[in-house]
Amino acid sequence: MAVHEESTSRFEGLLTKHSEWVIASSDGSLFQARANEICVLAGVGGFSIEIPTDAGIRRLNPDSIEVVEDSIRITSISDTTGIRDQVLLIPRIDMADVRNLLESARMEIAGLVADALGNLDEPLRVKRIDMSAEGGRLARIICEDRWKNERLAYVDVSESLNPEHLMTKVLLELQALSIRKKRVPLPIITVLSERIVRGFEALHSTLRPAIGKLIEAFQFESQSGAPAITPIAIADEWREAHGKRVSHRRPTRMSVEMTSEIKDAIDSAVSLDPEAVDFITSSSGWSVRYHGLPFLRIRTVKGNIRCWIGVGERRREIPIEETMLWSGEIVMSLSEYRRHDPPTRRHELYRLAPEAWLESMLVRDITRLDPNLIVAPLFSQFRSGPDRIDILALREDGRLVVVEVKVAPDREVLFQSVDYWRKLEAERVVDAGRFSELFGGRKVSNRPPMIYIVAPLLSFQSDFDFLVGCLDPSIRICRFDLNEDWRKQVRVHQRTEY
Repeated sequence: MAVHEESTSRFEGLLTKHSEWVIASSDGSLFQARANEICVLAGVGGFSIEIPTDAGIRRLNPDSIEVVEDSIRITSISDTTGIRDQVLLIPRIDMADVRNLLESARMEIAGLVADALGNLDEPLRVKRIDMSAEGGRLARIICEDRWKNERLAYVDVSESLNPEHLMTKVLLELQALSIRKKRVPLPIITVLSERIVRGFEALHSTLRPAIGKLIEAFQFESQSGAPAITPIAIADEWREAHGKRVSHRRPTRMSVEMTSEIKDAIDSAVSLDPEAVDFITSSSGWSVRYHGLPFLRIRTVKGNIRCWIGVGERRREIPIEETMLWSGEIVMSLSEYRRHDPPTRRHELYRLAPEAWLESMLVRDITRLDPNLIVAPLFSQFRSGPDRIDILALREDGRLVVVEVKVAPDREVLFQSVDYWRKLEAERVVDAGRFSELFGGRKVSNRPPMIYIVAPLLSFQSDFDFLVGCLDPSIRICRFDLNEDWRKQVRVHQRTEY
């Protein structure tokens, strides 16, 4: 619309539609401003607009103003140069508006599930829907059956939660219900999206049968027709695997071959500080680490060797023959800040990848954790299917051990470890000889692996023991509480076997 058709008050009305705007100039610069920072100055022949920029206040004499969806395009002509210029005002989305949209969408999903619960063979009457305090990602639907018994249903309305989080949440709800009602609660309903059905089903199969009966799983479908939930039959997958009835799974194999050129590059980097530098192997190459923090990555891409040096965003590609030169420089910085007594603990080289730091210290002397674990070989970041196990070890009695390392409280750590254990057990059943080869021909026991969960003191959640008690007793778990100053030296304060 032309300027003479647009009054000052009408343009101000356009501005007040949104509280904040992004000002996009023709030179590509962006500037965020509140609506009241954009001034409209009325004059005899029209009006001018003052907008804030990084260089200060800029005055525009509009030649034309167009509204494109919610954005405002202002075309102006400079009085001095006569050059035509454009400025675009783009509404900045308010986080409160985004939050309201998310809450509305998630409540709509919860409402659809509530309708589906009322259409079950044994219909449930919905009394209330609560959204969790964890960003509203989980809906808790309080229902009532025809005998007036209260039933609970959990729904991942964000479709972002993992099976470990949902399983932990449901089990803790069962614990709270049994304490409050002082009796065995009725089964909790979990309504799952297709994305996590498989993972949740697998975790469900590792529970004690009596606990598993208290969790009913349903899959939610709303693509065609009325929304519906269908029951999921839980299979005892890992028990079948232990009974050697699973033969379709292909065990993960080791990665690409290391050439002499790559070996020399890795050896030269490790030699700079053998007490702190190690390397791990992946399916696509190798990563050299300083106390668990990768600073040199070597990959083979279409038969060509490529090398990257650096940490985080400062990583850059270098020729492999220059790895010694660049590694020496970065190791000097790492040795100054990535140690137990750095000049400052705020430096990123100290703060990055703390779990990998603890893991690397355990790999160097695993007997500090458990004298029954063999000293070598160990496998750090061992790949089992799509997952990486922190440490794969072998006990003197031939039993495999999954070691999961944490340095901060994590309520999901138990079921995360159980998921790794389940997949490893399936591989062991299919090809036990492969693990014997990995550990230098040592005999691997026919018993399922053990799980070691390692964390500093006070990092285990108070409900850890309860969650372990929900698992099938044949899954052996050991908990290791370490000293808080583990960066200096690892010491086990307490070991608990379940």
